Amino acid sequence: MKANVTRRTRRLKAIAALLQARDVRQAAKLAGIGERTLYQWMAEDEFKAELSSAESAILDAVTRRMTALGNNALDVIEETLTTPQTSLTLRLQAAKMVFEYLLRMRGLRGLEERLNRLEALYGESAN
Repeated sequence: MKANVTRRTRRLKAIAALLQARDVRQAAKLAGIGERTLYQWMAEDEFKAELSSAESAILDAVTRRMTALGNNALDVIEETLTTPQTSLTLRLQAAKMVFEYLLRMRGLRGLEERLNRLEALYGESAN
């Protein structure tokens, strides 16, 4: 059992190293394991799933931080658009940015709605 705990600890350390390192070689060094061992682990479905889960957790945290910063970013854009002393060039760039992102958001929302409808239809036909 102790061997399983040690192996599990080494694998978790390897996952943490992969999330920090710029490449596999550096990650292996950080984790204190051989590069070949790390590549072998990375080929295993269980390891891949654990690494993917750890990556998802980081992306979720980044998304939350970015969401919190969103209001600050919108305040800057709004100030740029509404301050007469701001150059016309900057105001036009801010306006263009707003329209581009609105169009992207609208497109993504449309895709999401279509996907939801398809999933609902598929769910109904699967039953």
